[in-house]
Amino acid sequence: MKKIHVGFLFSYDYEKLKISIPLVYNDADAIFLAVDEKFRTWSGQIFEVDDQFFEWIKQFDTQNKITIYRDNFYIPELSAIENDNRERHMLSLKMGIGNWLIQVDSD
Repeated sequence: MKKIHVGFLFSYDYEKLKISIPLVYNDADAIFLAVDEKFRTWSGQIFEVDDQFFEWIKQFDTQNKITIYRDNFYIPELSAIENDNRERHMLSLKMGIGNWLIQVDSD
């Protein structure tokens, strides 16, 4: 039986994930949050994340469904849209072949 894996891209608007994740949590078998390892946007801008957000994830994720996928999603030689496409592709590979893969923009 195929599993439902939901992926979110994690950037400067990460607080919106507090609204989006609960909407899919019960129906998802796994949830992946893709975040650049150096907290960079697709255009290379640095963003900050309040540590309280990660505490919220720990408290909310009572069924251990959420994986934070950290990787280098910013390549300076690529345009923002190319970095976007690259991150989405890398996330889909991380989410697993043979499952239902759903990527949701939290905004």
